[in-house]
This record gives sequence, C-alpha cells and structure tokens, in this order.
Amino acid sequence: MRGSLIAWLAGIFCILQLGCGNSHAVSVDTVSADDPEMNRAIAQARLTMSRFDEAFDQKHTTADLFFLKKPYATPSGGAEHMWITIKDRSSEGYVGTVNNDAETTKLARLGQEVTVKPSEASDWYFVKNGVMHGGYTTRCSMKKMKPTERAELLLRLPYKMAPDNE
Repeated sequence: MRGSLIAWLAGIFCILQLGCGNSHAVSVDTVSADDPEMNRAIAQARLTMSRFDEAFDQKHTTADLFFLKKPYATPSGGAEHMWITIKDRSSEGYVGTVNNDAETTKLARLGQEVTVKPSEASDWYFVKNGVMHGGYTTRCSMKKMKPTERAELLLRLPYKMAPDNE
C-alpha cells in the first residue's frame, strides 16, 4: 500500500477557512495516487500555470490573493498536497506560508515559510475581483460531493468560482 494514497488538503475547505480568517481545522480528502480525475486536474493546473504567473506579475492591478498547492512526501511514501499563500517571488520560486496543519508529512507545518518552484505546484488559484480562478483539484473534489453538500459549500464560499472552462 506504500505510496498508494495521497492525502489531499481539499482546497474548498482551505478556501472556507481563509475566508473566515481561520486557517486551522482544514478537512482532508484522501485520494488514490492513480485517481484519473485528480491526476487530470493536476495536469490541467500544470498546463495552465502561466495564467498564475501572469496574474502574479500584475498583482498590484489584477488580483487580491494567490495560492499554490505543493506536495510534501509522507512517511508512507505518498504525498500530502498543501495550500501555500503566496506573497512574493524570488530567484528560487514563489515564496509563501503553509496554510494548513499537516496530517502526515513532517516536511511542512502551518505558518512555515516555504518556496514553491512552478514545476512543483500541483495546483494554483488566485482571486480577482471576488472571483476564484484556477483551483482544478478543488473543483475535482467538489464534483465528488453530494449535490446538497456542494450547494451549501458554494453558498458559504467567501468568493465566487469562475466557470470551469474559463
């Protein structure tokens, strides 16, 4: 079973916690490492990373908040993907702070400053004019929710989500 599970910090819950000013108590989705829908979401996020780069380069005029999801190795050989609030960019990559308490990884902790190379990111999103752009793994997780749970969550989000195909 080593390496067969990936602990995913569900972005939807991270988003809710951030909107409420509380980055603690984030829910975790455990997803198989070979989950085809989640792997497609990660591939789409990586394919469109240039959109995040462009928005960040114009952050003073285009967007309010920036997040990258980075995988950290776990003792079992899997990966725990954690959301990072991005504040700056250096020659090494994007610089920000871990938004979640780790469930299994020992390599990151809540509030820790980290650097994320664009090639390491498993997802991204930014908020522009009250609308979330990106968040492919979040959208994937939401599609797996019961319709009533998804509707309740959308009502509680601190911002709207851009259409999937945007």
